[in-house]
Amino acid sequence: MPVLDAAGLCAATTGEEAEAGAPDSGDRGDPGGRPDGTGEAASHGPKRIFERLRDEHGFTGGYTVVKDHVRIERARGRETFVPLAHPPGHAQVDFGEAVGVIGGVRQKIHFFCMDLPQSDACFVKAYPAETTEAFLDGHVSAFEFFGGVPLSILYDDLKIAVAKICGDGKRERTRAFTELVSHYLFKDRFGRDRFLCQLSFYARELMA
Repeated sequence: MPVLDAAGLCAATTGEEAEAGAPDSGDRGDPGGRPDGTGEAASHGPKRIFERLRDEHGFTGGYTVVKDHVRIERARGRETFVPLAHPPGHAQVDFGEAVGVIGGVRQKIHFFCMDLPQSDACFVKAYPAETTEAFLDGHVSAFEFFGGVPLSILYDDLKIAVAKICGDGKRERTRAFTELVSHYLFKDRFGRDRFLCQLSFYARELMA
């Protein structure tokens, strides 16, 4: 009994054997000869693959096994796109690092970055260190730059903002961050987001 895998299914429906196989009328709603729906045997559905495995390769397993395997292999080969949309009025904040030249000396600088993902507007300000003072000043400067305060800001569990992550996933804010939120009255959110990974890229591009 042959091993039922992607290679076996492909081998059963390629080359000279594929030329001999004709489209099966019972599988017209399930096109695609290979598990990924590509290749010479694009007319082969799971029923036809099962028949050829049985008749030409001595396969003794059931049709359901073949059908389920073909479905899984085709799903692996499909591109999946997840739409990403951001409503206006929300921001994301993170710190990053870069090497800059100050007074002729190359040194590491830390930059605060606030991004508005709906418009891709970005504010960047460099500091000598990632401190609470830099974190607070970065917010104030960003609000002045954008001309207002966002409805909410997303963070990536910065230690300057988060003192403790509780068992239920809730964050215990630091005192300085609590005072910042209370003063400007924006909603703080936490979690990893695609744009947080891009903030440092934006900043380096702007500061290059």
